[in-house]
Amino acid sequence: MTELIRIGQGFFEDLATTPETEARLLLDSRLTEQEFAARHADTILDHYMNTFSFDFLREDAEFFAASIWHYLRARGLRNRNQAETKVSRENLMASRPGAAYACQAA
Repeated sequence: MTELIRIGQGFFEDLATTPETEARLLLDSRLTEQEFAARHADTILDHYMNTFSFDFLREDAEFFAASIWHYLRARGLRNRNQAETKVSRENLMASRPGAAYACQAA
């Protein structure tokens, strides 16, 4: 799974060169994997044909689009976990007077 996410990250970074494309990819990450792959296979095909005159097979483009979906889902989960950890740490520090001082001193 890690390799799939790494592939997705590379393709996402390559495609998300415009704010519009990045926004579409992020918004569509709420779709199912199959819906996302079907929709963004064309995004991949168009981008690589126009930018590099390179053509993928449709099924390869769908695989790469699915990889992007996995990357975006993993990134979203990681961001949520980081936010939850920060909130938990803040709640702990607020509930223990002096905890903030101890954390700063360390």
